[in-house]
Amino acid sequence: MLADGVEASVQSLSSRDEPAIRAMVSRIIEERLGDGQFDECDLTLRDIERIKDAFVGQLLGMYHTRIAYPQNKVVELESRRAAEGGPGDS
Repeated sequence: MLADGVEASVQSLSSRDEPAIRAMVSRIIEERLGDGQFDECDLTLRDIERIKDAFVGQLLGMYHTRIAYPQNKVVELESRRAAEGGPGDS
């Protein structure tokens, strides 16, 4: 229930940085708590915090973006590697 709701909600975010993901996960869990959806389960508030942290960590891993290297930097690195006789040179 939580995983599906959290994952779908985070997909709809325009910004998927840590504060945005953390806020969305917290909001979804707080809504479920407020609705009484945890009233008959044996989860403690500590358990719910651990679940929240696990969701945030997993979602950050899923939506991690790599920094794009500028094209001229890539060309410079390749030129330097070729000049030094790097791997691939025979």
